[in-house]
Amino acid sequence: MLGTFLKKQILLMVRNRQEIIVLLIMPFVLISILGFALGNLLNRGEIDLNAKLAVVHHGDEEEDLAKIKKETAEWQMPAEQQRAMEEALRAMAPLSLLKKEVFPPLESEGLLKVEYISGDEAEKRKKDFAAILEIPEHFTYDLLHYFLFEEGEKPKLSLTVREGNEISSQMIEDILLQVEKQYAIFRAIGKTGGEGAPLQLTDAPMEGSFETVSKSEPIDAFTYYTAGMGVMFALYIASNMASYALREKRSNVFHRIMLADVKRGAYLFGIFASGAMLAFIQIMILFGLSFFVYKVKWPDLASFFLVSAFLSLAVGSISVLLTSVNYKLNSENASNLFSSIIVSIFAFLGGSYFPVSQISETLQNLGSYTPNGAAFSGYLKILQGYGISEISPSLLALGIFTAIIFCIGIFLFPGRRNEA
Repeated sequence: MLGTFLKKQILLMVRNRQEIIVLLIMPFVLISILGFALGNLLNRGEIDLNAKLAVVHHGDEEEDLAKIKKETAEWQMPAEQQRAMEEALRAMAPLSLLKKEVFPPLESEGLLKVEYISGDEAEKRKKDFAAILEIPEHFTYDLLHYFLFEEGEKPKLSLTVREGNEISSQMIEDILLQVEKQYAIFRAIGKTGGEGAPLQLTDAPMEGSFETVSKSEPIDAFTYYTAGMGVMFALYIASNMASYALREKRSNVFHRIMLADVKRGAYLFGIFASGAMLAFIQIMILFGLSFFVYKVKWPDLASFFLVSAFLSLAVGSISVLLTSVNYKLNSENASNLFSSIIVSIFAFLGGSYFPVSQISETLQNLGSYTPNGAAFSGYLKILQGYGISEISPSLLALGIFTAIIFCIGIFLFPGRRNEA
């Protein structure tokens, strides 16, 4: 039963190209952007930049998204595939990508301060900013249309930089250049159907490092963000598993499983094992490719596999908890809340965006109890050359978290009488 269940979940995941993009491609997008933007600056010791960037959007991204969604609706795809397409388009919307994924880590680090203002205000305050980024009207629609249909000319952004702020301006230009390269990769993936996509994201040198608390060798920016993004995006597996499970209930697949005399505990264990296995596969693919793309090497493979396994089990337990809450509420609110808000909070506390110890030791201690934070701490210690004894606190935290969350998930799962 477990083998069949796992096979079904893997097939569902593989058939959904949009989720593959989110779970495998997006980590590389953020690693590239953050690694190049922060890596070069950290290597120069330019930490306290606080570059000011004004963003002027002359259009309405929601209107652009509605227009492109209307066009894709004419493709007459199945409802679930159409929903996935709309989610992917929203994730790729340039202004939303910049506001939600690219700029926040840089603002938290104190490297960038972004203001969203009107064109008139930008003209009056142009001396207040290192650069002004102007997004033309209908830019989101033109970009997504160009990506999907390969028609028309490639839309362009306008970046005006102020003299006397060379370092700040260069950082902003580097960020936008990396974003542009990632869209080019998305377009290449779309043209090849997701196969044969280039692995070498850029030819620029991979420089920069984060100074760690210990006296060990510093970890370069790409290694830091590979581990940080890896543990963060593994959490999204849990919300996907819970959403799939609720769809099974609504399509009566769950009821047919119960009629086959499968116990509820066995079903939840299948959710747990499938979530853990898919998370482990995702981690292996991400870190495996990072070896070729970013030259990230693990000094102790045994410890690496151990931390990855414990993190995967934690993801499996979260899958069970979210599934139980979804079933109890008969909605995807729990998994949506987890993927949209809680993962970001965990990522911040766990240090995926930047070393949170620079802000507060209390936040650092709090982050060590999150599954991604504990795994991230373990990964960093392995990369710094520590042995199994030094990563044991991380393994213990992950083990306790897994046991507690799994038990809560089992307890919350509705019985036959309470099932909606």
